[in-house]
Amino acid sequence: MVATRCAPWDAAALAVHTVGAIVRVNDMLAGPAPKGDGAVPVSAAGYYAPDARFSPEVNEERVRSAVEAAARRADAGEPGRVLRAGWAALRERLAVEEGGRQVVTRHGDPMSLTDFLVTRVVEAVLHGWDLADALGRGVWTTRPAWIWWCGWCSARRTGRRWSGCFRGCGPTRP
Repeated sequence: MVATRCAPWDAAALAVHTVGAIVRVNDMLAGPAPKGDGAVPVSAAGYYAPDARFSPEVNEERVRSAVEAAARRADAGEPGRVLRAGWAALRERLAVEEGGRQVVTRHGDPMSLTDFLVTRVVEAVLHGWDLADALGRGVWTTRPAWIWWCGWCSARRTGRRWSGCFRGCGPTRP
């Protein structure tokens, strides 16, 4: 087990969680767009509101399910294979999908597809940095992407509770 800076996550569970967060979009798009029921869509920033979505109980379930899934994987490379296959399918799907399409998150929040995809980028960057740090590897994001991410989180104050997790993990190359 390889620890990360964001306890209680270990690298295996965080990899499974991160890949699941990205490939979940395929499942969201598999069916028809949800019918509007009058609920106000949540913005990308609103998705990170400190409410039930990030309660201790939901966070415990998020970690528990990822730890269990990581224990069932065939080998350490499985999350990467799942991501490659899932991303290939998602890339094709997104090429023909309209960004204004509505989706419903696993927490029941209506969101535009575009806003939900922003949350997937935020998740991939944050957890990607943490995984790279835990595994002693360089980060995969470019400096411009890192600057965008920091600006997005700072403007929305979403990064405050994560600041201890990614301190020192951002790209240092120009």
